[in-house]
Amino acid sequence: MNQFAMKLIFVVLIGLFVTGTVWAQEEKTIPDAQTPTLVSKPKPVRPAWTPGRTINKASWDYSGPVSTIYTAANTPATPKLQDLPLKESVEQYGITWTFDKPVRVGQFITGDFYVVGPVTVVRIDPKPLFGEELDKMSDRWPLINKSGVQESKYEGKRARNGSVLNQGVTGKRATFGGFDSRLAHTMYDPEQFAHLPIAMKPGDSLFSNISNDEPLSAYDGHGQPVLSSAVLTCMAEPVPADAFRPSYCDKENKTYLARNLHRELLYALPRPETAPASLSEFARLFQRPWQDTVAWGYANAELNSPRYGQRITNSVSTVALLLQLDYPALDKEKLLVHYVQYGIDLWGIVRAGFPGWKGHGGFCGGRKWTLIFSGMMLGDDDMRSPNSKYPELLFGEDTQTAAGKSWSGFDVVFTSHPAWCDAVKNSPELEHPSKWAEIREKDRYRRGDQSEGYRRCCTSVEWPGEALAARLMRAERYWNHEPFFKYVDRWMDGEDIHATAKVVLDAAEEDAKKAGKPSSYSQSKWLLTQPRSNPFFLDMWGKYRKNLPAPLGETKVPASPKGVEGPPAREATPAAK
Repeated sequence: MNQFAMKLIFVVLIGLFVTGTVWAQEEKTIPDAQTPTLVSKPKPVRPAWTPGRTINKASWDYSGPVSTIYTAANTPATPKLQDLPLKESVEQYGITWTFDKPVRVGQFITGDFYVVGPVTVVRIDPKPLFGEELDKMSDRWPLINKSGVQESKYEGKRARNGSVLNQGVTGKRATFGGFDSRLAHTMYDPEQFAHLPIAMKPGDSLFSNISNDEPLSAYDGHGQPVLSSAVLTCMAEPVPADAFRPSYCDKENKTYLARNLHRELLYALPRPETAPASLSEFARLFQRPWQDTVAWGYANAELNSPRYGQRITNSVSTVALLLQLDYPALDKEKLLVHYVQYGIDLWGIVRAGFPGWKGHGGFCGGRKWTLIFSGMMLGDDDMRSPNSKYPELLFGEDTQTAAGKSWSGFDVVFTSHPAWCDAVKNSPELEHPSKWAEIREKDRYRRGDQSEGYRRCCTSVEWPGEALAARLMRAERYWNHEPFFKYVDRWMDGEDIHATAKVVLDAAEEDAKKAGKPSSYSQSKWLLTQPRSNPFFLDMWGKYRKNLPAPLGETKVPASPKGVEGPPAREATPAAK
């Protein structure tokens, strides 16, 4: 029996997220979360994600340490070992690490702590709970067997408040985590849970977490079992105050310096009325470490980062453009430092052997631009051109777009789930929507209805920010995947998205009649008025896509101080006139 119409209803329900009407429970309480809607006078953009369930709206502001802009003319000295304070414990984001004896402690520019090792962590608060110890606390931490969370599979190995030493990115460790046994759909790996005492040597990173209390908002993957995360790094020697934290997956402790950030590559374009008055909320958005190895965002801490991929892409895309606007220098610096730190974390994940982020519905976008941008800011040739260094590295935007003749007359096609349906050979857009139901009967993975739903709800609307930022910075050559840019141009300027939506809906209506099923047309009418993106992206696109400002010159990072690794020095290229 043909189920095309019923499937369209399903993807429309997913797509209704764009209009802010349907989403998981924890997302419903987000204060003033911005979603693309048609309004007579657009409001300034705000983060698409804030942890509304657990944090007061008034406290959603930057609280990090960045207060100085370090440059080649303003470089902090590298402290001597004896200059660092001796501490028995350190605390960050609600997590306290206690050592077996006083140790030398420093902080990176992001505020994250490091210890000069070797050291031994003998206590963590809140206390990591594992196995029998957790089972004895059933009043607070009951056994959960609901939907995607099935803790009975981990008898004697359940966990809360878990830490992982040196998160792995290959084999089983690539997509699993040892933080909490409520990670949905068996993404918990008890072998990764770090048991006290934890010995750390230089190159080690301890990723510690606080578990969310019961009940979670959902147990199907939309709830977040982890509340807060922090990273403790073990270094061989002190680093200067402008040093970024090495990636938590980088055992080489590769260290970059904020003095080498190429801020001359950033514009100071006039702010449109849809831009926020302050960057504080966005700096807070990237202030804490983002966990980015466990699949589907299941280990993303509620107070640290978004969980769903679309909101990650939106966050990356929005900041990509905000950093090109005329905000006060120190305000931009706070956001820039933490945004680049996310790129450094991603680069460490890649360098450790991670295969990448293959697009899957709304998941896995935003990482490539973060890497390219951070590489340009730091002068790291490999980071700014990740597929030159790692040709097989996968990114959502690249795996979901490909050259091909779409049924709507364009030379680029979209595929929502390339793991199931290769974008190059089998994109549903290669065939007219009137054929989608028949095709799906023969190949259940080639689902035009599903692909169209995700195309409209969770990808196309978020990509314009990062695509325009790449064009502003003339970084298309570093991205090196032309179909992505052609597709975003198609979505924003070429395709009549309402006319193509009507073709899709008419085909679904006809299929429903043939199958004797109820029509989904009434639930799908939002497609006929859907905006192409949010007001801020629309403002920036309309002003700059076809009227790019003169390009800015590109420089390379100067030589790093002794003991701090960095790219080789090169001469600066002159800025374009």
